Amino acid sequence: TILANAEFGVLNWIMNPREGYQLYRTGQGHWYALATTSLSVSFVLSCLARPSIGGVIGSTVFFIFLGYFLGSKGVLLSIFSTTLVFLWFLRWRYLNCMILAGGPVLFVLMVFNLYLARGDGFELLSIIEYFDYFKNAADYYRSYLNHETSLFHGEVFLSSFWSYVPRYIWPDKPVIYGTLLVNEIFYPGMAELTNTPAFGGAVDQFADFGPLGVAIFGFFSTKSILMGLLSYYIFLKPGLSFKHVTLATVLLIIVQYAPAFGNYFPGGLYLLLVFGIIIILRTLRYSRKYSVPKIQAVNLDASLR
Repeated sequence: TILANAEFGVLNWIMNPREGYQLYRTGQGHWYALATTSLSVSFVLSCLARPSIGGVIGSTVFFIFLGYFLGSKGVLLSIFSTTLVFLWFLRWRYLNCMILAGGPVLFVLMVFNLYLARGDGFELLSIIEYFDYFKNAADYYRSYLNHETSLFHGEVFLSSFWSYVPRYIWPDKPVIYGTLLVNEIFYPGMAELTNTPAFGGAVDQFADFGPLGVAIFGFFSTKSILMGLLSYYIFLKPGLSFKHVTLATVLLIIVQYAPAFGNYFPGGLYLLLVFGIIIILRTLRYSRKYSVPKIQAVNLDASLR
């Protein structure tokens, strides 16, 4: 509500969340980041509260409905992907049917979101351009290999530290920093309008130092190390069991599988976010105001006690 009411208005945001997401987050990005992460954590806790096929599917429908109002196709795709992970852990025999049935429904929902934003300009080309994540990456690498663009030699990485500073606190912080330096080459002026098409294929890691940057930033990033460590514990035999749940397992699943969790929290802020969630869950557990289901992560029971 705070985010929507700041510029666009709550009713306008509800009627057209895609336009709100694209054009009306200036100076309010911290609220959007918190909304996305809160939705993500709530979805995982909802699934863990009812670790059954019906419970997971019911939570998915409800949270996709909520996620639609964030205006981002990435959030919807992440929720659906996390649902498939939960159903896989539950050994659901009809998982393939879920993919075949849920995929088209999700696609229609995302296209309808796009239709609201494009209005009279909506056409087949708009739909194709809407899913431009890897197309943008291909355009960048093609441009680089044709010597039309050069490496930034650290400028992308160093300027990315501006993401730690909310525009609400520092209104004069640069509009273009981090990966947006690449966006400005292919979509000049769009960043200033808060419309920033994403680039897949590790472009943000490649843009500074080429393949060396991908190796360094990929293997030694905070998120990569944390997720790699937790993945080891998740699949350590005999693996996860939804019969007995501990706080450790809740944390494992949130970090590894929560949809769009921490997407807008770089490096150190991501770690603070994780620690903050641990503190909140422990506080809720001991206050008995909220009951976290008991999951057991094998060999991790004592790690967070």
